[in-house]
Amino acid sequence: MTVHDILPILSPWSFGRGAVGNAVASTYINLLIRASIRRSRLVAVSSENTLRDVVTHLHADPQKLRKAYLGINVAEFAPPPEAGVVPARLGLHGPFFVTVTNFKPHKNTGRLVEAFRLVRQTHPEAALAIIGADARGLAGGLGDPQMLAAENIRILGYQDDATVTALMSQAIAFVYPSRYEGFGFPLVEAMAAGAAVVSSTAASLPELGGDAVLYADPDDARGFADGMARIMKDGAMRKSLQEQGRRRAASFQWSATADAMLAMYREAARQGGGADS
Repeated sequence: MTVHDILPILSPWSFGRGAVGNAVASTYINLLIRASIRRSRLVAVSSENTLRDVVTHLHADPQKLRKAYLGINVAEFAPPPEAGVVPARLGLHGPFFVTVTNFKPHKNTGRLVEAFRLVRQTHPEAALAIIGADARGLAGGLGDPQMLAAENIRILGYQDDATVTALMSQAIAFVYPSRYEGFGFPLVEAMAAGAAVVSSTAASLPELGGDAVLYADPDDARGFADGMARIMKDGAMRKSLQEQGRRRAASFQWSATADAMLAMYREAARQGGGADS
């Protein structure tokens, strides 16, 4: 069995389906995961944080758990040749920050909007690009679209991978205020694309970003604003974070994931008396 995260258990409101729908979905998944862990010989988890969550909240036997970090193909996040013209095509002129979200509550996008407003008090030329599909119509919680546009906040909706990579590579920083991530692909992908990153201290994110990222508490809009402003004002810091981030992202390889998973499958087979292949 593999468990990537237990968000539906920790935060049932994250489904965005209303009180009844959230409760039903969370209860079903809670029971399913607990029963599956009990029946599994071994359980793979995609981060140390998820490992702790499974032990703490699901009372799983830690001897059954095996960590296998996920990976990315770094080459896929090389900025496309036209990266420099993409921001203007999407209405972004001048320095801008970027984030990726699905607008669910745990993504904490509203806190980023608060932080950006603080940044604009001293950097009115800055813009914020918010990328992501809004399948449940939650983006409206950020405010009136016309008011947001007047504040240089651009809600760009779904964008293809090449466009997202281009925006990450051209932004002053990628900002990720999420309250919970089992692994946190967007943070790793942003580092691979060459973005300086300001991230939440929540869940697995510090585990992934290491020393290559600036951090703020997910409830601290001022902390995020300070990190964003520091990167905006300090070109040397920004360049250093970009270089550290690329190296950090390159350490998350799918080949290592495959090796860890194969070792776990072989171990489980031996426990069951099966063939070691």
